[in-house]
Amino acid sequence: MCFRRLDRGVGRRPGAVNRLGGDGARAIVDEIVGHLAPEDPTPVRGKGLGLFAMMAGSLQLSRVAFGSKLADEVLENPLAFMC
Repeated sequence: MCFRRLDRGVGRRPGAVNRLGGDGARAIVDEIVGHLAPEDPTPVRGKGLGLFAMMAGSLQLSRVAFGSKLADEVLENPLAFMC
């Protein structure tokens, strides 16, 4: 399996697309953090970033492995280590 396809993500797009992606990611992280600790989100910001990174990484890896058992496993288990 070739992981070069991972290089074709939003981060490689020109300015406006990249800014839009960054703004959207920031909004999602803020939402996650707000659910984790609505009264004081600052201490859990790192955890929120990590959860978002896991979700995004899981989707990206499942796309690289599309059509295989690995793709299904990746989507079914991204938070398994937290249980």
